[in-house]
Amino acid sequence: MATPAVGAACLPLARAAGPGPGPRRGGGGGGDQARPRQPQRTVRRRCVAELSREGPAPRPMPPAQLAPPLVPGFLAPPPASEPASTPLPVPDDDVGGLGLEPQEIAEGIVNDTVVVASEQDCEITVFVDHPSYHRPGNLYGDKFGAYGDNQFRYTLLCYAACEAPLILELGGYIYGQNCMFVVNDWHASLVPVLLAAKYRPYGVYKDSRSILVIHNLAHQGYSWEVTTAEGGQGLDELLSSRKSVLNADDLSGKTKCKAGLQKELGLPIRPDIPLIGFIGRLDYQKGIDLIQLIMPDLIQEDIQFVMLGSGDPELENWMKSTESNCRDKFRGWVGFSVPVSHRITAACDILLMPSRFEPCGLNQLYAMRYGTVPVVHATGGLRDTVENFNPFGDNGEQGTGWAFAPLTTENMLWTLRTAISTYREHKSSWEGLMKRGMSKDFTWDRAAEQYEEIFQWAFIDQPYG
Repeated sequence: MATPAVGAACLPLARAAGPGPGPRRGGGGGGDQARPRQPQRTVRRRCVAELSREGPAPRPMPPAQLAPPLVPGFLAPPPASEPASTPLPVPDDDVGGLGLEPQEIAEGIVNDTVVVASEQDCEITVFVDHPSYHRPGNLYGDKFGAYGDNQFRYTLLCYAACEAPLILELGGYIYGQNCMFVVNDWHASLVPVLLAAKYRPYGVYKDSRSILVIHNLAHQGYSWEVTTAEGGQGLDELLSSRKSVLNADDLSGKTKCKAGLQKELGLPIRPDIPLIGFIGRLDYQKGIDLIQLIMPDLIQEDIQFVMLGSGDPELENWMKSTESNCRDKFRGWVGFSVPVSHRITAACDILLMPSRFEPCGLNQLYAMRYGTVPVVHATGGLRDTVENFNPFGDNGEQGTGWAFAPLTTENMLWTLRTAISTYREHKSSWEGLMKRGMSKDFTWDRAAEQYEEIFQWAFIDQPYG
């Protein structure tokens, strides 16, 4: 398992108060007065007893200071009085060559659980390592599906996230209890439960807050759908009071033109022909089966179609077969490349996104920034961000693309043909679509302001627990 991505999932984003050491555990979460230095190993053992014990929540622990930094890249050797264990090296390749200073804080939850912290360019990242993270596949599973012990693996992550602010020196000081935890998806969602059930009843983290950021409810971990019985995955009532922040777009990788992509892919260089693109995983969620069904009809139009993605082997083979049979009209790039994806997005006239569900989506944001008109299924973030174009309303001066529903082959093909017709026969309307899309502000400046407002709002009410 790629350790950095796991460990970075849910640690505190920022302190609510200004810089300086936060309050330590003890005395019901008392103040910042000076405390006597105690050995680091003692601190860790006390945390271990707290985290691994059964029954009631932990007792407040006496405060202590951290020992000097350990040897970068490896775990500290245990004292001679304790059983020795084989050190687990931190893979530099997986963390971009960062110089790491390991601090074990929770190895007693399960043997060999390790937490390491790194600081670079004023950014602090904390990584969690455990033998269960080292296996083929990605963070969540392998080609056979999700790992069967994912609940265990992410429970370790959540425990480490709760302990790190109390134990590790992050940015030169210990964060303490006055923290904001930004929890991403179900993988980290045990953190608020631990705060309420294992810490606050004993005066620890009583001034902290947590925010749950949902990316994909189908994984338990979007827009208005999550508040409905159909799209809420059983959480619609709870989520009806949610706050929504759209992801920001990345402005890098721009500038390749349509003719350049046609030449690169070996397509006829024709500036007049509508170039349609798709970028994404080849799986059911992304609606690839629907693209497969409409392709025989769509390819009869005077268009070119470019697809980039990987996933289902049968769909990969279909892409290769379609390219072989339609050399002048279709290209299927099996795999994924960020530079290629940006070149496709920048070069295409239309970007097709028939996702069955899409909590936010980024490709439609990139497309609009590049002047590429999105044609999307009206779901989740796609409906939130793509304004449907109506040539007969508002003098045809509103809208940034087409959002169709329900998701059927007939609707998708009709919408694509409408977009193709507009591209060919209504140039001024098409230019308006491009300009309005390019003027939209989905930058991180805007997203950061919204997050900051939500963080401030979270500290108004008392926390649960």
